[in-house]
Amino acid sequence: MRGEPAAIGVPAVRRKSGMTIQRPVTSRNLGATPSPNPAIQDPIIDVEARVTPRIEKPIIPLWFLNDAYEAKVDQAVKVATVRAGQAGEMTDRAFESALYRTPTAAEMSLIKRTAERMAVDGRSMAEIARFLEEATQALPEAQALRIGLTSFKQVTQELLGREVKPRELAGIRETLTALYRQGKGPVDVKAALEAQIKAGPEYRKLHAGETVAAQYQAALQRAPNEQELAAGIATASALIDQGKTVEEVDAALAGGLRGTMEYSEKFGAMRALADQSWGVEAEMAGSGWCAAGVERTIERAMGIQVWGNAKDLQANLPGTGRFQQVDLSLEEALKHPGLILVWQSSGASAAGRIYGHTAITTGDGRSSNCDYHEADTLSTAGYREGLTVWMPIG
Repeated sequence: MRGEPAAIGVPAVRRKSGMTIQRPVTSRNLGATPSPNPAIQDPIIDVEARVTPRIEKPIIPLWFLNDAYEAKVDQAVKVATVRAGQAGEMTDRAFESALYRTPTAAEMSLIKRTAERMAVDGRSMAEIARFLEEATQALPEAQALRIGLTSFKQVTQELLGREVKPRELAGIRETLTALYRQGKGPVDVKAALEAQIKAGPEYRKLHAGETVAAQYQAALQRAPNEQELAAGIATASALIDQGKTVEEVDAALAGGLRGTMEYSEKFGAMRALADQSWGVEAEMAGSGWCAAGVERTIERAMGIQVWGNAKDLQANLPGTGRFQQVDLSLEEALKHPGLILVWQSSGASAAGRIYGHTAITTGDGRSSNCDYHEADTLSTAGYREGLTVWMPIG
């Protein structure tokens, strides 16, 4: 005897021992085989067949699934490769920004690979940029460069009185990198920067006045006057513009001062000639050989020999390369020690009219020495002719 039909879609199991058992719909129910007796139809199966269509699963070829997966993999690899390349370029830019150079192989291995891995893992470019900036700025070299640049700006302001120019940064970065690789600390770096600026033309020209004053003090033992200072600064600045070193500029200034009459009469050959002339005059005691007295004095004071009569010295002195003619009157010349006076003629004697006369000034404004001491040389101007005045060099 059949029981009551079960709810649609819920197959029933025939009663056993007076019970009806409900069971859930499964694919096996939906595909159940009809009763072998055509006269007996199972109403549950019949209802299920009418209201629940059979679901057929599509058959997908395996080659299609494999190709689709490989295409996705290829696309993912391409994207990852592009992003990794972008991360590598960003690494180079980060190093250029922080260290003004490209990364070394070791740095590339440490930082660039991390950035590339972040790119492959899908991290945004902004995140990678932040990582690279923080990583490069944290490197000891980058920290040293920042400290060095701060010191450079400070010493530039202190020594040159101005801000750093953009074109100066490129060169100083190389200097700072070299100092860092030498293991120099902040104190040593600042000292090196100061020395570099002080050796530069801008600083040297700003302080040319100090250089000139130092050379005047060393050579003449006095400070330059306003006119001398201005002339010295102009000379020093011109030499600096020509690329002369500190030593070359100092030597040029010192040489110029030692070539002046002031130096010669204080410390040089003029002083030596004046001093030696007193001893020679005492030895010869008016022998009548004025040229011999002057020539002996020159040899003792300067170590060179000059020959000839008195008037011949006008041609022979410049031939030694140690004397130059100066345009001074007799009155002015007598105020300086160690100048050589040469007359072409002297009316004091017959020999003087033939051979001329020569003497060395003492610097008292009146007298001169040769083979004798002439206390008032100025008064002889009336009978002596053809005067030339010679200053020793060195």
